[in-house]
Amino acid sequence: MIGRNLKDPVRVFVGISILSAFVFSCGGTQQISVETIEPITERPPHESLSSWELLHEHLNSLSQKAGVTPLRNQKLKDSETEIRIWGEIGLDNEKLMILRFGEGAPTATWYSVKRDENRSVAQKRVFDHPGAGWKSLHDYLKENQIRVPLGYSFDPTGSLPLVDEGSIVLEVNEGGKYDFVEYGQFTESVDGKSVLAVCRRVEEEFQINLGCSAS
Repeated sequence: MIGRNLKDPVRVFVGISILSAFVFSCGGTQQISVETIEPITERPPHESLSSWELLHEHLNSLSQKAGVTPLRNQKLKDSETEIRIWGEIGLDNEKLMILRFGEGAPTATWYSVKRDENRSVAQKRVFDHPGAGWKSLHDYLKENQIRVPLGYSFDPTGSLPLVDEGSIVLEVNEGGKYDFVEYGQFTESVDGKSVLAVCRRVEEEFQINLGCSAS
């Protein structure tokens, strides 16, 4: 599938400072910590890159601001799976949910990267479990073909997101194998709507906002 095997752009690492941490329960989901990541200066995108290369460079940049390794660069064990759902990509407050399954207890971490003209500030929340429990969510994801290769195709129209329309990006790394898809928030494609439904299920399970709704 187009755009899946790209060279890695230059990586820039940033530090993380924990400014606050607290514990509370919300809707059956326990949030166990909150962190604010140091603001860093925006850098302009490289010119002469394809749209998929620009997307991956942007995801790499957002990952670095959130303090996580770009997913396609991770060498996971055969028993490990990491799922990332990016929401409102291209808007001023981009969001990320990371679900990790494998050895040990599953984990869920939500990030928000808020940008202005020159800087970005990221926040992080770590959750103990989804509202319906880990088994229910894991089974749902498997039933909806969230694996490598993904059971979804890119929007067949090839339409770019509209003005003020964010993108939804779904990434999966399964034992070191990687796949991804991207859709505009207002996609009319069948596969795109299915991915948005998965995104909304994750929002509901953790009582978070990923920007999955087109309304």
